[in-house]
Parts: sequence; C-alpha cells; structure tokens
Amino acid sequence: RFKSSSSSSMQTHIIFGANTDVGKTLVSAGLVRSALHSNPSSPVGYIKPLQCGGNDESAVSRYGVGKDEADMKRFISRILFLWDTPASPHLASRVENKPVSDEEVISSLQEA
Repeated sequence: RFKSSSSSSMQTHIIFGANTDVGKTLVSAGLVRSALHSNPSSPVGYIKPLQCGGNDESAVSRYGVGKDEADMKRFISRILFLWDTPASPHLASRVENKPVSDEEVISSLQEA
C-alpha cells in the first residue's frame, strides 16, 4: 500500500505524455531516483494506472532504483490495469475484452 500516516508530507508527481516514446518512463525513473536519495529512510512508490503493450515498471526500477539493495527494499511499484495489446488503453481494453471504467481507475488510485 502507498498510503502514508502523514499524507500531507508525502510528495506526489503526476507525469503526462500524449504519445509513446516521449520520455514519461525516464522522467519517472529520475523522480524515483531523486526521491530515494533525498529521503534515505522513506519508502518511495511508483504507480502506473494504465499500461498497454509492455511493462515500464522494470525500466523505472532499473534506472530509478538500480542495484542498491537498501533502495530496492524501499521501492514500491504497482501497475493497476495492464493490457498486452500495444495500443491506447481504450482500444486495448476493447481488443482484449477487459474494459475498465473511469470510476474503476479512480477508485483503484484512491485505494493504492
């Protein structure tokens, strides 16, 4: 779980990009690395609400966390909804017959 007992002190960054290969994963990895190094005793979370055709989680871990065992233990990562089809979420969910409503995404984010 990503909830913190003092949520007011927890920083949140939301990364948006209008296409593939625009650098969202690299920016996310940089933010993870920065958070791990600036708060050496705090856990650092990465949530990707929707993932289509691949898995950015491993790249964020590889470039953001690296091989430091202490950092690996503090890094918490979750993908909430995952489709194999490399397409936009609305299309991938239809192709795979795994639709997800906006309400489900919002609810999952609030529970994470």
